[in-house]
Amino acid sequence: MTAKNNLRKIWWFDEWQVEEIESWLGDMAARGWHFFRRGLLTAVFTRGGPEQVRYRCEIAKKSSPDFQDRVEFYRQGGWEYVASDGHLQIFRAPGDSAIPEIHTDPQEQAGTLRPLFWTCLRRLGAALLLLAAVFLPYSLLYGNYLTGLVLRGSVADCALIILMASILVWTGLGVLAVFQKAKDLRQGLPLEHKKKYSKVLVSRPAFLLAVVLVFLFIAANLVVQVSEQKFILPLPQGDLPVVRIADLAPEAPLYPAEAAEKLDTALNIYWTESSLLVPKQWNSTEYAGLLTEVVPFDTLLVTSCYEARNNWLAARLAAGLVDYAPGRDIYGYDGRKLLKTESAFAALWKYHNGNFHEIIAQEGKYVYHVYYQGRVPEDTLLELIKAKLESLENQLPLGRDGA
Repeated sequence: MTAKNNLRKIWWFDEWQVEEIESWLGDMAARGWHFFRRGLLTAVFTRGGPEQVRYRCEIAKKSSPDFQDRVEFYRQGGWEYVASDGHLQIFRAPGDSAIPEIHTDPQEQAGTLRPLFWTCLRRLGAALLLLAAVFLPYSLLYGNYLTGLVLRGSVADCALIILMASILVWTGLGVLAVFQKAKDLRQGLPLEHKKKYSKVLVSRPAFLLAVVLVFLFIAANLVVQVSEQKFILPLPQGDLPVVRIADLAPEAPLYPAEAAEKLDTALNIYWTESSLLVPKQWNSTEYAGLLTEVVPFDTLLVTSCYEARNNWLAARLAAGLVDYAPGRDIYGYDGRKLLKTESAFAALWKYHNGNFHEIIAQEGKYVYHVYYQGRVPEDTLLELIKAKLESLENQLPLGRDGA
């Protein structure tokens, strides 16, 4: 059998698509190409004359002790064993109706689908774990996957989630299809051996192409994300979307950069980030005061300002930050300590303990999240946040990084 007489075609079918496989192989034989072997990803055909051939898939383990006896039994009935594809053992026989079907009792055949059902169920479980793994980083970083996705989810991240969800749906359809086949067989309805398969030959290549494009897009997006994250040390001059210590206490001296090693943290930094749902994110961390061994810092101000795509997303983000926000666990309390307060903001949550404050404020599509430790009254800080929000809502200039 020479290679020029062989034809390889990609095997686009899943194990549970039994009827489509039988129909496809039969149509290939009618065109003069006869299936004789499964490759890694392909079906191998040999050239011959056009024939009417019946292909049937028996669901059994090739390693089972009675497998060879079963093959011999079918051979005596006129069925030739051809190849294996997982649990599918593929037999063929001439189209002559004088040769009886492998299974003549649909109710008896229903029991043979059990291994296929469990295979599909395991794949469904694996798809669920895969989708959970995609959400896990967001949950670990933000305690709530939805908040993490809103803040950090890029177009590529959302594309990956859609892809994983599609795989989950596909495997779920496999489970349902096997369940429906078994149900029909128990009701005495035989399998449809001439089932149309054209949709499979179109949808599966399209899905594979989508997978490749998504992963290429994710790789490119990672490069862009790294290049777009901007760290500025020290903070730039001019008005910024974030609240500054200079706005609260102009006389407070900021720690110099060389103090970072002594405090074992980054000092006085400003950076911007972006996500699909929150395209503009401004962040800053400032320390000020007299650096001593006894009191490591006198004033701390950590500010994040978020511009969401719309008011609804901003409200969801604010509520998510109340449940869990990065850095809060350092201060030894959780989101239940924040109290929702009536105010001039659309929504406001506050917590304070002595000179330490946490504030989450939402107005329109903007959200402010502030940690502050200092002696300036809370009302002064709220008035400053309100002024910043009004400037952003009215699109007033806020320096080169705030535009």
